[in-house]
Formats: sequence, structure tokens, C-alpha cells
Amino acid sequence: PRFFDIDVVNVHFDDNPSLWKHTVFRAPPRLPDDVFCVCLVKDPAFWIQSLGRDPPAGTFYEVQPVEQIPLPGYADEVAVVALEHVCRSQLFGPVFFDDRLYRDALALWEETASAYLDESILPPWRSAVVRCEDFLFHFDSVMRMLEARGLPRRGADAAADREGAASPDIF
Repeated sequence: PRFFDIDVVNVHFDDNPSLWKHTVFRAPPRLPDDVFCVCLVKDPAFWIQSLGRDPPAGTFYEVQPVEQIPLPGYADEVAVVALEHVCRSQLFGPVFFDDRLYRDALALWEETASAYLDESILPPWRSAVVRCEDFLFHFDSVMRMLEARGLPRRGADAAADREGAASPDIF
């Protein structure tokens, strides 16, 4: 942690797979009382653009485009077949992620972002939702807001930042 005096508990997937960055929370995660969650969320169009920048190279990550093929003789039954990652438009059809089928990648984004805002899953006293765009373009304001939420700043210039800071203009 470069800016805050904290321990990050999910630097790598193997540190804690249930808290990895591509997790869709459907129930409150099991966390010690002193854990504060920072949920970074991209604008859905920006997220699709990021995922789709080079599908053959793996930029879909764990999002798997699929085709649903009706099974002859079985009413309302389909086989779900994984497709090769070819182009961004595949994200606008059925995708499979974390053992679930979604109508498209935007439905996956919506379920992920909704969980961040669901107080029964991530209560506001232990979480903050930060838009990626704010992190990129209003970094100082984001750092001040996280400090205001209780994250202890690291270093001598933290006090100087506080003295010269205007009130945050995001969130």
C-alpha cells in the first residue's frame, strides 16, 4: 500500500480467491471486523471496451462467451458450448462467468455493481465504491475521500495534503 498504512489482503488471486477483483458477491463476504473494502467499478461502456481490446490475447479474462444449443427431444433444455474469444461483439451475447450464465456481459457488470451498492452485502461502514474514472482523473480527491472514510494515510505529506485540500468533489 503506497498511500495508506494498511495491509492489502488480496494482492494475488491465491491470497483469497473469494475476494478477488472479479468476484460477484451474492452474500456478505466473511471478513474480519477491521477489513475495509474498496470496490473499484468501471463505467459499463469503458469496462466492455477494456475487456474487448484484444479477445484472442485473453482480455475477456474469465468471462466466457457461449452458445446455447437446443437439445433435440428435451423441451426447454439447452447445451452451453464455450466459444473461442474472437471479437468484442461476443460480450453482447450469452456469457458464462463464475459458474453462472448471463444474458450478456452487461448483465454480469450490473450484478457485480449492484452487490457493491447492496448494504446487506457490503455495508457502507466497511466499504467504498470508487469509479475507475475518478481514480484515473481525480486521484487526489479519491485519496482524500478514502482518508475521510478512515483509511490512515502513510507518510509525512499526508498532513500537508489535508491542510491544502479542498473538499472532495466526487462520489
